[in-house]
Amino acid sequence: MTTYDDHIDTWCDQHAVTRQHCGCQTQTQQLLAAIKSGTWLNEQHFPPLTYAIPHIIPEGYSVLAGAPKIGKSWLILETALALSGGGTALNHIPVEAGRVLYLALEDGDRRLQSRTGMLRPAQPLTELFNYATSIAPGQIQNTIKEWVNVYPDTRLIILDTLGKVMPPALKNETTYERDYRVGSSLKRIADEHPGLAIIAIHHDRKSKTGDFVDSVSGTNGVAGSADTIIPLQRDRLNPQGILSVPGRDVTEAQYAITLRNNCQWMIDGTTLDESQKIAAARRTEIKTSNLGPDQQRILDLVKQHGPGIAPKHVAEALDWDNGKASAYLGRLADAGLIDKLARGTYGPL
Repeated sequence: MTTYDDHIDTWCDQHAVTRQHCGCQTQTQQLLAAIKSGTWLNEQHFPPLTYAIPHIIPEGYSVLAGAPKIGKSWLILETALALSGGGTALNHIPVEAGRVLYLALEDGDRRLQSRTGMLRPAQPLTELFNYATSIAPGQIQNTIKEWVNVYPDTRLIILDTLGKVMPPALKNETTYERDYRVGSSLKRIADEHPGLAIIAIHHDRKSKTGDFVDSVSGTNGVAGSADTIIPLQRDRLNPQGILSVPGRDVTEAQYAITLRNNCQWMIDGTTLDESQKIAAARRTEIKTSNLGPDQQRILDLVKQHGPGIAPKHVAEALDWDNGKASAYLGRLADAGLIDKLARGTYGPL
């Protein structure tokens, strides 16, 4: 097999120069320096993924997204206090104490003191809880870099909100490129410091989509540059919500949470597994609340036939034609309200 070195030797012979004078070797080393072999990868031993808040906020760069005024800042302040003080987060998740930097760019000292007192009335803040309410324009990345250089034991850095530090696009730069550039710079800092979690608070889109990752406001550059997207969903008049944790390296999950006293977020259930089951039931309730009468009739019919039901049987029961029954069953399956057990057979979840 002809190698790259063979090509270099051939070129040198053709041009009557020695290899050390042609510059090919230096150029090759520069171009291919970052390429590694599968053998090298096999021999590596990487530490397991760490979490600032177990199962919720992993190391790396994350974005917590949700509608305005539904409690994102309360949620992230609760996690910051839990981590810096040790104990439990969201009422049930044990955490080890660690250093936190909270960039509360929409708050002042008075409001932050009031909020921390509401969340931890009998627990004074510690030296592990650090915060700032303003950052010089264009200096967010430099500020974070300097902080982790001075305090390498930092476990969590919170940016509340991403919009407060988003710069204008550069000349000839699209908004997507700007969003991806800013997010990638934050991710790069996290990657350079193993065990560090950086999480940015951001709004979601007013128009909802089927995929909660796509619901993150702004261009796809915001979500695309993050390791993990953590959407918080809650109706403004309902204290019950769902916290979703999809990501590149973490196990995807959705947890049922409730906002108590308009400030304190708590996991529903006594364990995370139980919270996931409650979240699944809550998602079904949300979806079924918007069903029309025909969809509800089919859903009830499917639930009565555990082994499965075919479109023709639905058509017979409701006096429909097969095409209409098949279309309605397909929509309910796509919405995640029933399971498609096999070709032409549907059953309850």
